[in-house]
Amino acid sequence: MNRRMMPLIISLGCLALAGVGTVFSPSLLHWFANTTGYEGHMRAERPLAAAPGEAGPALAIRLDTNIVPGIDWEFRPEQPIIEAAVGVPSIVYFTVTNKGRTASTGKALFNVTPDPAAYYLMKADSFCFKTARLQPGESARVAFIFYFDKAMLEDQETANIRAMTLSFSFFPMADGPNAVSLSAIAAEEARKLATAKTFVFTADPNQ
Repeated sequence: MNRRMMPLIISLGCLALAGVGTVFSPSLLHWFANTTGYEGHMRAERPLAAAPGEAGPALAIRLDTNIVPGIDWEFRPEQPIIEAAVGVPSIVYFTVTNKGRTASTGKALFNVTPDPAAYYLMKADSFCFKTARLQPGESARVAFIFYFDKAMLEDQETANIRAMTLSFSFFPMADGPNAVSLSAIAAEEARKLATAKTFVFTADPNQ
């Protein structure tokens, strides 16, 4: 079944449930795909190394970092532009430093442009979406592991995309019981990279 039939599937489902008119949007399409695992994009477990012949076309990926006002942190990628390949995991590293005089807490979110490519981003568990704390002057080196599913090559909206931007932003957060040391998050990432044979990737935009 073609992915372009998904708006029809969603519309019919909404009609059956509500008995009224339907609404379709790209975000609803993304939610539907990731909730149901449609076309297998929701979750995959695999090693980081590419299998023979697995690598797709080359991608130029720019890494953009931002700090939202209200948190005195510095956030930089180790490499602002990387070359990746469709279907093959890449690891990128960032350094985050608390330049303030007191401990503070933030949470990183990210987005992908061009927008249609976001549907095919598969990512491992990372520092993103976690409420993280840094002590004054403390720095942490964090990783983001990802790849773009080869199904993007079969979608006319994304088949010819060869340049993308991953934009990450840290937002200030209130400290609380859910806050975790960003250095502890970084240490766990490093442990997994050193010992894990496979990684679980998901397209869920909230994980």
